[in-house]
Amino acid sequence: MTAVQLRSRLEELTGLRLGATLLFDHPTPTALATELHDRLSAQAATEAESPETGEVSAAPGPLGALYRRACAEEKLDEALELLKAASLLEGTFSAHDAELPVSRPIRLSSVTSSGTDGESGTDGESEPTLICFPSFSPVAGPHEYARFAAHFRGTADVWALPEPGFLSGESLPGTVEALARVHADAVLRCLGDGGTRRRFVLAGRSAGGWVAHAVARRLEELGHAPSAVVLLDTSSPAHMAQSPVGAQIGGAMVSRENDFDMFDDRRLAAMGGYIRIFSQWDVEPVAAPTLLVRASACFSAGEGEDSGPAAPPEDWRAVWELADCEVDVQGDHFTMLEDFSDSTAEAVRTWILGR
Repeated sequence: MTAVQLRSRLEELTGLRLGATLLFDHPTPTALATELHDRLSAQAATEAESPETGEVSAAPGPLGALYRRACAEEKLDEALELLKAASLLEGTFSAHDAELPVSRPIRLSSVTSSGTDGESGTDGESEPTLICFPSFSPVAGPHEYARFAAHFRGTADVWALPEPGFLSGESLPGTVEALARVHADAVLRCLGDGGTRRRFVLAGRSAGGWVAHAVARRLEELGHAPSAVVLLDTSSPAHMAQSPVGAQIGGAMVSRENDFDMFDDRRLAAMGGYIRIFSQWDVEPVAAPTLLVRASACFSAGEGEDSGPAAPPEDWRAVWELADCEVDVQGDHFTMLEDFSDSTAEAVRTWILGR
């Protein structure tokens, strides 16, 4: 929401039409200033001939328009198939490539103020380092852990690893194995010292929990096993396939994407790529103990529906068959990391320290 509001304010000040993903594509002040400078320079040079030159329309592109239409007609399965097909036209990287993309972790919380992105600046922290994986919807990203991470300031390092492929010029992972390799390397960089001295926990929200699980398995193969895995309202692919919860969450996500004006073709195609590779994923057990943190409210209630969830409670609650422990927290699938982020963080910390 902050990114969209800032984009709108910049539009007012500059007279440019700026895409909703402006701050995602240019995530630092320097990069954003450079982009705006280049846009304004190009506009000034060509305004007489073509007022539209150098501008990026805030309206959705062809893919976004088709996706929005399919969702409006409640053809969610067709909408996802459209995105999966579009992702096949994007560049991909393989687990066997000689050079893999380098994920750039973002530090959201620190025990101390030292250190820089990509390198740990703490020695002997009292709590395990927490490394978080966002989901892969167009509105997802490291920012969704901002409130959650604030709860750990001064007590634990908290990092978020962006999913590759959502920004211009980035390739998509061709397989889950390729994604796990890139993220595993980034995790070890976050920990420093080759990951040999620090205890750490992997966490993922929604489908980001699938990523966390896959990365945990990769790290165990490398001999750097996490202390635990935390899944924040993550349902297994098997449960999503047989329960109406998948379509319901998809509908709620569409509503939020529409509110945030995030029907950007690039991000939509990227989401399709992730859905495509995980649709072929076989979930294999990990040795690390796994906590499933479940929302206690159906997300439909959070959207203001008086009728309550359409499916019985057993259907909409998150299910992860390999979980060692489950805990329910305040909020729904979305607000558990927003309005109720403190209670979610406290539940996670209590379980981690209790081990």
